[in-house]
Amino acid sequence: MLYIVELLTALDLKDTVSHCLVNTAYANSQALSFIKENAINTVMVPTGVKNAHPVVQNYVIGANDEPNGHGTICVKWEQLDQALEGKEDMIEAKKLRALLRISNVYVGDAISNLLMIEAVLRDRDWSINTFSSMYQEYPNKMYKAVVANRANFKT
Repeated sequence: MLYIVELLTALDLKDTVSHCLVNTAYANSQALSFIKENAINTVMVPTGVKNAHPVVQNYVIGANDEPNGHGTICVKWEQLDQALEGKEDMIEAKKLRALLRISNVYVGDAISNLLMIEAVLRDRDWSINTFSSMYQEYPNKMYKAVVANRANFKT
């Protein structure tokens, strides 16, 4: 989403084209800090694609991602094309369209997501090490707590 925001900014559409990265409780808090530091619009929802996907669909460009590999980008193409009217020949518009077409909106499969990352790395001339060093996640460990009634707890 950072790359998408940069393209929208270059196209002077950051404030015109609605966009959001939807996160769940699985997100590492250091990742959330990185998102906030880089002024990426984000919404937190309960864990699970079933909770994230409806929110993603509220935006012209909506994305969700979980560390378990689930995630996708949804695009309202008619609205995006309308916003890009007159800017079609700009390289940023071509890059934005090409990148968004890689995403598999139906299943958010890891191969599509990996290809999107590869496209961004190649455009920026970054190595995987450069990408990996953008921020360091906080260490974490997940536990399963067995309780009598899980409905008594809210994440």
